Parts: sequence; C-alpha cells; structure tokens
Amino acid sequence: MKNAIKNIGMETIITMNKRMDLLDAQEIKMQLKTMLQIDKPCICIDCTELQYISSNLFRSFISLIKYISRLDGQLFLISMQPEVENILELTGFSSLFNKKYCI
Repeated sequence: MKNAIKNIGMETIITMNKRMDLLDAQEIKMQLKTMLQIDKPCICIDCTELQYISSNLFRSFISLIKYISRLDGQLFLISMQPEVENILELTGFSSLFNKKYCI
C-alpha cells in the first residue's frame, strides 16, 4: 500500500503504509502544507497498516502538530496498532496526539 492523502468533507485523511521512511514522511509533509490553506484543519492519520514508526516519522508528526496548532486545527491518529501505540507511550509522545478509533 502506498501512502494516500484525500479530503472527505472537512477532514483530510492520510492513509499510512506499513513502514514510513524519510522520503515518505517528507512527501506527505510537502503535500499537506499545500493542502492546508484553511483555518482549523482537521487531519486524521489512518495508522491501520502502520507497523513501524521511525524517528523521521516522529519528527514529521511533531512538525505537523506545530503547523496545525498555529492554524487552530486538530490532528488525530486513527486505528493505531498496539505496537505503534506502545512506542508512542514509551517515548512520551502519546500525550501530543488525539486518538480516535473510527472515521
């Protein structure tokens, strides 16, 4: 599966692939910045297929959170695998993200 970005109503849905590398993270970040020209964006990252999260992806998520916060928006992580959620918990990043379990 390739990463996909689409708009559904007022939400932007990002579907992650199984493993995110630096190029994937940078590509998504660039695509989103061109799409996020609205106030109060709502970004949902579908993590159903995501099995591995790298430090590059962490940095991209943090950068995205900062950018969305300046626009008074929200970032949600959807359907995280337990392994990925555990990594977020262990690193202390889980408190930075909103979680929802369905779209």
